[in-house]
Amino acid sequence: MSGHRKLSRREFLKAAALGATGLVAASCSPAVTQVVSTVTATPPPAAPTQAPTSAPPTKAPVTLEFWDAVNGTNDAFTEEQKILTAYSAANPATTLNFTGVSLENSHDKLVTAFAAGSGPDIWGCTGVYNAEFAAAGYSAALDTLAVDLDKDLIPSTVDALKVNGKQMGLPFDNSIFGQWNRKDLFAAAGQQAPQTIDQILEVGLKMTDAKNNKYMFSTRGQRQSHFMVFGWICAYGGKGVNNTLFDDTGTCIINGDAYIKAYQAWGDLYQKYKISPPSAPTDKVPDSEQLFVSGTVAMHWDWAEGFATYSQGLQPDQYEFVPLASGPMGRAQAYGPDAYMVGAASKNQAEGFNVLAYMLNPQNNSAVCQVISTMPVNEKSYDDPAWQTPTYKAAKSMMDQSDWLVWVPIELTDWPQFVTQVAIDNNTNFLLGKQTAKQSLDAQAAFLTAAYKKAHS
Repeated sequence: MSGHRKLSRREFLKAAALGATGLVAASCSPAVTQVVSTVTATPPPAAPTQAPTSAPPTKAPVTLEFWDAVNGTNDAFTEEQKILTAYSAANPATTLNFTGVSLENSHDKLVTAFAAGSGPDIWGCTGVYNAEFAAAGYSAALDTLAVDLDKDLIPSTVDALKVNGKQMGLPFDNSIFGQWNRKDLFAAAGQQAPQTIDQILEVGLKMTDAKNNKYMFSTRGQRQSHFMVFGWICAYGGKGVNNTLFDDTGTCIINGDAYIKAYQAWGDLYQKYKISPPSAPTDKVPDSEQLFVSGTVAMHWDWAEGFATYSQGLQPDQYEFVPLASGPMGRAQAYGPDAYMVGAASKNQAEGFNVLAYMLNPQNNSAVCQVISTMPVNEKSYDDPAWQTPTYKAAKSMMDQSDWLVWVPIELTDWPQFVTQVAIDNNTNFLLGKQTAKQSLDAQAAFLTAAYKKAHS
């Protein structure tokens, strides 16, 4: 799988930059390619509180390599270095060397380093790679160290990073997939934003004006399209065992009749009714974000992290983040964490865990997540007033509705291939009329079933 370029959603979100007009398209390449610095022991003005849990401290001199391979922005790197500086001040025997890696290069850079025996002791990356790195022997099982995580960390995010029952990563942020509405556009049209999927077409036909480049809803065929598809079709066909995409035999359920019918309705928004822009099949996340900010599209489905873009290009009363429109089976919202990991080859795993646990204390977890506009995993982080904005309060309320959530199978070693190839190929080809709805979902379900059987054999 290392032959595929596997990137997280943040290659599209964190690279976004709004110009003076607020309408400049986000770049697919982050601003920082690589930043390397050695953290000094200069004490900060106010050191963060102690970590929620940690292994016994290491007193012998230790040097640790820490890579941030998911956040990909100068601001995030700066915030993390402040935290690491505070740790070094409190633990002078520990030297921390920090490397910021661009998301564009993150997967291949990590894999290449591990293969050469020169990978970091600890790192942060998208949770999509958790099972892959575990299977390859790059990351260490943390069960003997992470004995108290449920005390403060959201238990479901901790469980999401288990592979074959072993804790292979620590969650450091959450993402929730929801619905973004341009409140001002709906008000100007005298319409209510859709709360059900059926209303998307109904309202879309009234608000779409192709001659003036105005559309109601963004379908999308490229990266992240699978989250939109899952949210749509599971709202009609329902979720599988334990809110997954599988039945109790490990067979993927997304190609059942109800799912195919719903998927066809999703495609019809673009193909038949044309309430989505012509570029929809090839639009990437920053493209749909720009369409939303510019007012070309009144509504789209995306991660809560879109707030980082919209808060710069729009006024607070112009937009809102709400739960996904519902179907006959309710709501189905994708959700999942990114991960901190400890190297299997590291000679200082206990101290590496101490550093990661320190980064996960309430203040530190809140500070990093505020910079990258994701949701903290430490429940106590939400005492910070920063998380009381309407957008973040809505995202947190969705995270707390467990019956709405769809657990995507990041525990499968082949999940990255599904994300970066299988879903994109089939969703794009379906929107372009090169495949039927059944052919597309049959192919996706077959891949996921095989991946599940492989992972659980």
